[in-house]
Amino acid sequence: MRPTRCRRLATFLDDNYLAPLHDLEFARINKSPGACSLEILVTPGQAYSIQASSDLETWEQLGVVTSDTGVAHFVDVNAPAGKRFYRALPR
Repeated sequence: MRPTRCRRLATFLDDNYLAPLHDLEFARINKSPGACSLEILVTPGQAYSIQASSDLETWEQLGVVTSDTGVAHFVDVNAPAGKRFYRALPR
């Protein structure tokens, strides 16, 4: 393959196959005593594991969310009073 064709092929692959379909984003987090409500922008139809950690090293599975609209909601009803970190991972 000539260099020009290789560049075009690489650009095509990058534009069409290597780009994420949707960036996962925490849109809103509301914390109240004993609970934390999460609103997450997700890829519609994709399931996500919601996990929490107090130290960013040990993660606890809290639940799974899926959304047909692209906005998922999750409430951590056992949120501690101190710091807690959350992440959502595609399943």
